[in-house]
Amino acid sequence: MTSVPSGPGPAVNSPGAGQRPSRPLPDPVDLRLLAALGQSGGDIGLPQLAWQAGVPQREAAARLVELAEAGMPMRLVAQGDPGLLWTIVQRGPADSPRLAPPPPGTPAPGTPTAGSPQQQAASGPQQTAAAVQHAASGPPTGPAAVWGLPGSASWTDREKPGAPSSGPVGAGSTGGADRPDTEAAEPPQRRPAEPVGSTQPTVGLAGERLTVTVGEVIDPADAVLAEAGFVSDPAERAVLVRTTVGNAGPAPHDCMPDLYLVLVDASGAVLQKAPMAVPGRPAHRVGVATGAGSDGWTLFLIPASTQLAAVRWSVRPDLLDRDLSWSLTPAG
Repeated sequence: MTSVPSGPGPAVNSPGAGQRPSRPLPDPVDLRLLAALGQSGGDIGLPQLAWQAGVPQREAAARLVELAEAGMPMRLVAQGDPGLLWTIVQRGPADSPRLAPPPPGTPAPGTPTAGSPQQQAASGPQQTAAAVQHAASGPPTGPAAVWGLPGSASWTDREKPGAPSSGPVGAGSTGGADRPDTEAAEPPQRRPAEPVGSTQPTVGLAGERLTVTVGEVIDPADAVLAEAGFVSDPAERAVLVRTTVGNAGPAPHDCMPDLYLVLVDASGAVLQKAPMAVPGRPAHRVGVATGAGSDGWTLFLIPASTQLAAVRWSVRPDLLDRDLSWSLTPAG
């Protein structure tokens, strides 16, 4: 791995006494959580926040705790039904790993009791345990068909290689639900790769009209990292890719502009980016407003002997017809 030597050089996160070493804060997944939290107005339930960021609830909760302890301007709040919680406390510790059933006559967990704030707000949309159980009884549609029900065993991590997918979700799609014309529809295909320096159009998840340009590829970029004070692993090779993402609207592009930017080697294997930035080569910031653009660099640390074939930019990896590629194979 690439590391920073002691002495002068770029600052890195150092864990305090008694703390285990952690990742750079915030990393790309942290930024997705923070962006979803900011877009919600600063108040959102954990299942919804985890779903929007594309991570399991447990991982989202752990990351939020680390971010709060690192000094992010946020406050973590736990809410519950006071009456039911007090009843559970009075029963004392459980003697098995499973949650003991509530006393007879008490509402099911997630059901608001009379006079509680949840009951007063019951007229609005609300996800209860009963609603989740009912949804699980039939085939899910919409986002749940692709990523699974939040909190259930079918919940999938978008970032995990080989994660199951129910198929592409595009304009006019039902989110992967079975349709009579599914077998008759022609499967989506990736577009042919363009040369580096070209600009390609695509459409974002909110219908925003995007243009993406791979302006420069530095391979190898080991000298750039050395000038910034990094020490490279001899078994690795650094690659820097500069991209520009423009948004013509009508909606903002709420993701990291290089969220799904990857390299593809000669065998077709996908190489993920490194969760770090290089001084002097500014990285992208979250989101691209309507009528604006974002220009930034992305670092990849790949095996030294890798033969690269292409740079690939995706709205989302399962939407093949919206993938954009730039060839890195020498012409001729």
